[in-house]
Amino acid sequence: MLGEFTGMASDEQNASTVEATSQETTDQQNDRSEGVNNDEDVAEGNGGLTPDKIANLQEIAARASLEVTEDEIDVFDEPRSEDDIEKLHAHNPLAVKPVRDPEDPSTLPESYRSNTPKEKQLLDFVQNFVRQYRHLYKNRKPLYIAPPNECGVAKFLPTTVRPTLVPFSNIYSHDSAARFVADYLTYDFLEPTSEPPEVLPAPTTTLWRKRGNCFDFAVLLCSLLEGAGYDAYCVHGYATREVCMMDRSRRVVDTGCQSPEVAEQVATPVRRENKYRLKPACNLASKYEQDMQERIKTKKADSTAASLVAEAAARQERRKPKHDRLYGLRTHCWVVVLQGRRGVPENFFIECSLGETASTKSAQYLGIEGVWNSKNYWVNMQDCTQGVADMQYDLGDSACWEYVLPDTAGHPLVSTGELPNRRAGAVSGTVDLPRTWVAELVLDPLEFETRKPHGQRSYTDEASRTTEYAEYHRADGLVRTTTFYEDYELRLPTLVVDEFRHRSDRLVRRETRDEGDAERVDELYARGRRSLLRHHTYYNVTFSGSSKRRLRTMHFHHELRPDGLCRRERTQHQLLETFRGREDGLCDRVVDFEGGGSDAVRRRSSIAPPRTASGSSRRGSAPKEDTIEAITERYRRNPAVPPDEDIAEVVYFDDAIVVTYHKDDKDITAQRREFEKPQLTEKQTYPPIQPDEGVVAYHPNPGKVETKKFALNEIFKALLAKEAWSRQQIAAATAETAELLQRLSADSDGLRLEVSFYDTTRNADAKARRLAQEEDARAAAVRRAAMERDYLAPYLVMHQEPTALLPGMAETCDRALADVGAHAAVWLGTDGTWSDTLMGMYDVELEAFLARAAFTREEADDVRAARHERYVKSVAEHCMADLHDRNTAREKRIADDMDREKRDLREKQQWYHEHQANMTPEQEEEYVGYCGDLIFRIGILEKRLAEHRATARRTEDALENRLHQDPRLEGLA
Repeated sequence: MLGEFTGMASDEQNASTVEATSQETTDQQNDRSEGVNNDEDVAEGNGGLTPDKIANLQEIAARASLEVTEDEIDVFDEPRSEDDIEKLHAHNPLAVKPVRDPEDPSTLPESYRSNTPKEKQLLDFVQNFVRQYRHLYKNRKPLYIAPPNECGVAKFLPTTVRPTLVPFSNIYSHDSAARFVADYLTYDFLEPTSEPPEVLPAPTTTLWRKRGNCFDFAVLLCSLLEGAGYDAYCVHGYATREVCMMDRSRRVVDTGCQSPEVAEQVATPVRRENKYRLKPACNLASKYEQDMQERIKTKKADSTAASLVAEAAARQERRKPKHDRLYGLRTHCWVVVLQGRRGVPENFFIECSLGETASTKSAQYLGIEGVWNSKNYWVNMQDCTQGVADMQYDLGDSACWEYVLPDTAGHPLVSTGELPNRRAGAVSGTVDLPRTWVAELVLDPLEFETRKPHGQRSYTDEASRTTEYAEYHRADGLVRTTTFYEDYELRLPTLVVDEFRHRSDRLVRRETRDEGDAERVDELYARGRRSLLRHHTYYNVTFSGSSKRRLRTMHFHHELRPDGLCRRERTQHQLLETFRGREDGLCDRVVDFEGGGSDAVRRRSSIAPPRTASGSSRRGSAPKEDTIEAITERYRRNPAVPPDEDIAEVVYFDDAIVVTYHKDDKDITAQRREFEKPQLTEKQTYPPIQPDEGVVAYHPNPGKVETKKFALNEIFKALLAKEAWSRQQIAAATAETAELLQRLSADSDGLRLEVSFYDTTRNADAKARRLAQEEDARAAAVRRAAMERDYLAPYLVMHQEPTALLPGMAETCDRALADVGAHAAVWLGTDGTWSDTLMGMYDVELEAFLARAAFTREEADDVRAARHERYVKSVAEHCMADLHDRNTAREKRIADDMDREKRDLREKQQWYHEHQANMTPEQEEEYVGYCGDLIFRIGILEKRLAEHRATARRTEDALENRLHQDPRLEGLA
């Protein structure tokens, strides 16, 4: 039985909790033996209850039945000092002794290790709320509203939720976020299972530990969902043993297998059965034997149906949950998402441990104590004795939900006049919710992709076991493998389903079925293969004599193949091909090999025995492997051709060709022709015109004009050419199959996992390019900054010289030497300076000239020194000229402004002298003010001009001194 209002344990239930403790331990051990959860990490976290834990459970259960006196009830008074707050906290029933944590608390932020005055005031407010609640609802369990964190500091539950929008689009939706939390964390059971945890750590600590209980899961998921914009709340309540213990052993997993024929099924018109068709030949079989066989079949079918019914009943009985002594007492925490935000159409639950959604009417959830998010805490006031199916989730309805912080609904929680023992000095003010004490949630990209603990996670469902792997965790790209068993003890596997990602051979799924003497393997491929293979079925035989050794089926993307091949199947004695969308109308091709007893041969043998070229029977010949016995091709109806001329089926035998045409709607049967193949001599290329006995024809309309012999011969020659083409296609299909199998084997041996170009974590080439681009960008930024700081950089760039001889420079040097001469005397002027032609050369050009000229070493050095002196002088003069031009331009601008102001003053004074006699006092006052402003601006401009002239002289002198001291302009005179 559930509690009086919300499914909470009553006094009788609390007493029965202690009695059921030993039974709970036994049930948990049974659950483990039944394969409730096979994850070793999870199993280790659920040890048996020790005597100390049983005593702790008794103390907690007895605490729920304590009565609170009226003297303990306090109104929402603000404490007079911090000492009063500390005294209240000392007697606070919410306070729990600090619990040691694996991590060093000193490394955590200050908000984890202490409370601010505002948080202490809030806890005092919450303490008074809890006391009133316990006084009014003595049969309900204490509120779990301010548990201690990992540092032993009590924190209000809403401040533990940290809404965070993580920078990963993969968990922006509620289902992907729930799946991430379930995959990233390892689930720990609550101990004891009937009480909430004594410590509720921050979501950051849960992420760091990568494990937690249902409360840790819910707080983390609620933080992510609120950050993503959902109206999400953590729910503290009660659930069944299967939910609390994450028991999946009674869940049925769909194999997800779908026949390729169903996947590629194309809608075709259904042909109506013709009641006027010819009656089949008389069946001379014994009716008594047929009746006896039907009785045997019926008896077997009845026994099979009875066994299936019994098996279904046993399966249904097994799926029923076992009796639970703690039914309704198992504490659990999950998340509820309310409708409204993010386009959510209706309310739904999220089971955090599984990452799955559930209906708010689910029978797995038995009751709710309260809900909270980052804004407030709401206590459930609705009756949950019949579960949560009829609950309302309008948190603004005070009849159904009691909020803790009064300012949420805009009115006080309860009137102060209704409180017993109202003390003097009580205030009716509200308490603000302080900001969350939890640090920002941060996820490492690599850990986000790895997710699962140690890269993998295993769980067991009904008659199946599933192991999930992180992407890129395995070299073969396996991300999930599910094994289905015939028995519930998981000893007889029948099907193994493997799912892959990022494989270079495009394999995405492999299904392996045990069929006794062989294993049937179905492989599904994504688009992108060169052969356009979509589905491949083959058999791994356990011994060489198996009849399934040669069985193979391949399905292709027919819409992308030029021949429209959709399916190719190889059986023991047949090769079947199916086509779609071909221009020639070919739909199917069936190749029958000798020794198989094909339908085409049997149909022909029922009319007349097949003939050889000499007309004798071939029934006594020994069959040869892979020797074609018959080729059958079927064509779709071509509306542009008359039915009796449109071929529906053609069968090529060694000695004949049988053609069946499409049937007209007015006819009962279809036209049929059988051409006998004549023997050809070495000199004959085409068959001769056959006599009438060489063609066996049937037409359903006796009045139809018979086809002439020449036309029949043309039809026969066309059929022979088509047969030759078909045999070529069969040979090409066999070669293509062999090549495809070799390529599949080579791709499997040289398998590699493909990495996206944008995945710089794993893509080494992309990462190297990105790092090189970043390095180039940094170097360019450094160069730009250096150029901005270097006053000579623009002038050095303008006077930059080539580092190698340009086309035509060598010819210019030779021409100068030929015209003037190679000796230094002819290049030296009367004033002792070198020729302007030499001084105008680039350094590389001058070196080429000196190498060809007859200058001495001293003369060459003198030329180089003169050339360098001219270069640095040009750079310095250009720099000084720019500074002088800029100073001159600024001086001119200031002088122009001052001249304009003086001109305005003269014009205004002239206007005043002309209109002085007729001016009013207001105009005179305006004139005086205007002239005063002009005189003030003129004075400022005169002062600015004088300062600029003095500054310009100083800057030019400073630049000249700096140019002489610059080592790059060494030798500047």
